[in-house]
Amino acid sequence: MSYGIVFTGEIRDSVERRYAIAALGREFGLGFSQIKGLLTGAKSQIKTTDDRREACQLMKKFWEAGWHTQLCLNDQPIHCTEKSSNYGDPPLPPALEFLENREGTISIGIPIGWREFDNLNREAVIQAGSAELSRYLIVLRQDRSQLPQGLSVDHFGKAQIQQCLARVENGALVSGPDPLISNIQNGHIYEMSADITKTPVRYLVTFFQCQHSFYSVFLWSSLESFEKSRSEFLHIFATFKVMSGTGGCDSTVVPM
Repeated sequence: MSYGIVFTGEIRDSVERRYAIAALGREFGLGFSQIKGLLTGAKSQIKTTDDRREACQLMKKFWEAGWHTQLCLNDQPIHCTEKSSNYGDPPLPPALEFLENREGTISIGIPIGWREFDNLNREAVIQAGSAELSRYLIVLRQDRSQLPQGLSVDHFGKAQIQQCLARVENGALVSGPDPLISNIQNGHIYEMSADITKTPVRYLVTFFQCQHSFYSVFLWSSLESFEKSRSEFLHIFATFKVMSGTGGCDSTVVPM
């Protein structure tokens, strides 16, 4: 995965333009001609890195200097500080740490402060969440050798969603599948609702097709806090990774 930071040229609402321009020189060591080029050109990708933490730290530095930036994953936008601020969401991407399954074949990012669970789903290969925030994650694995040969991730996802809706109380499909196709990746995202112990909840679900397995990733929260959770959930989806040497996987790219 490759993360790119895009300088949008937009200044935060509460920051004076004079301060923000001066900060480009003071904090980033840019000269007059470099600053002029940055401000007069189109949106500029200023950094590319495989390290998500490094990308987020640079976004924070620009934020503190008074500027909006955008985070991209493999050239697909996944976070914009201006858009998040306008929606009342946290302006910066969530800080994540990574969990692996027991075999060390897959990993996924979870927000710092979440913890691992062992009682969300007995079939889960990864399960974590925050009881305080009522936000949870499970990752399920299905061996492809046990399924019809040639079954696509699209058909697998549709079948899994129908099974899930039948098993939960008041299950309903809200939206999906919403495919987003880029030159290297496929994504399929579903949104569904249900009641858990009489409490309305909302799920985001996506599926991954790997060489030997399908993986299903479920993220959910209470209906009341779901819209605040959505951006964070999409970031978590984008971190799903098959470890090197264990077979390729079509990762998801998620719209922000």
